[in-house]
Amino acid sequence: MNYNVPYVPVPVYEPMGRVKGGLMIFSKYMPVKAERYAYPLIASWPNRLFLLDRCFILTRYPLKNGKDFLVINTHNSAYVYDSALRVKELQIIKNKMLEEYDKGNYVIAGGDWNANPPYYQPAGDYNGHYFVPSEVKMNPSLMPDGWVWAFDPSAPTNRHNDKAFVKGENGTTCLDYFVVSPNVEVLETKTIDLSFEDSDHNPVFVRIALKK
Repeated sequence: MNYNVPYVPVPVYEPMGRVKGGLMIFSKYMPVKAERYAYPLIASWPNRLFLLDRCFILTRYPLKNGKDFLVINTHNSAYVYDSALRVKELQIIKNKMLEEYDKGNYVIAGGDWNANPPYYQPAGDYNGHYFVPSEVKMNPSLMPDGWVWAFDPSAPTNRHNDKAFVKGENGTTCLDYFVVSPNVEVLETKTIDLSFEDSDHNPVFVRIALKK
């Protein structure tokens, strides 16, 4: 659960009303554990009553070599209320990832980071979309050497939702991607461009291999 609000009063003319939602991981294999880790609250009362309770889910899959494969699903804040929040949130998930990797486990984290990945620039014609960089850029030095940011610059993963979507008119960018530990090899990363048919995000596919 990351959003459980009795009544959201915006937009003014068509308020969202009751909202209940969260993060979810679907898996062919049953994890031995799924844990919710909370990020700091992003606003003071009463604003916090209407905002998401940001968090990430960590799922744990045991491997035959005695180590674990960790899959993390995160949804970070847009950092519009407190610029220091970005540091606090990223430090929480970073510390957990490094802690697990130091144990010899394999780690992959993905989701909506609400920031462009390090050194992000769109490739080609961006599949016909209009690129607008995010206000916040991911610090390339956040993770130590050997950790890999996996993203596809050929198409956007997120669009501005201030109006109905028209390809080439709405601002679009990349907020959804993965970071993997040095013992995980990224074989392929691809943004599946659905022209935001189902939401203001496009899905992202990644294929990986665990190094021996």
